[in-house]
Amino acid sequence: MKSTANPYAYGVLAAEQFVKSWELVLPRSFVMAGEFKITVAAKPAIHPGVSGMLARVGNEFAIAYATHIDNEPFQRYSVGHDLGHHSLPGHPDAVLDARGIHESRARSRLRCRVSLVRFRGR
Repeated sequence: MKSTANPYAYGVLAAEQFVKSWELVLPRSFVMAGEFKITVAAKPAIHPGVSGMLARVGNEFAIAYATHIDNEPFQRYSVGHDLGHHSLPGHPDAVLDARGIHESRARSRLRCRVSLVRFRGR
């Protein structure tokens, strides 16, 4: 008989305990994007699969974050992830395609679930 236990439960529990023990706070990624003059927009939930997107038109940047995963900490994480793509020296040129777009995908269910942990901060 197949087990119905959640195979990711241990990883999620371990992540929650780690975050609490270190009193970690998720960066205020929406505020940080504003400091960089980057437009941040919600991506329509009807387009699942992409958890975040960095786009450049000329010298202007924008970040779109997923709304098909209805979880604010994950959305803040996604914006922060794409801020990393923007902020590393030379990195935007390396990751942006010919259209000026880089799409991020939460590839692993465990990675996605761990990032859904309720972090403090906004």
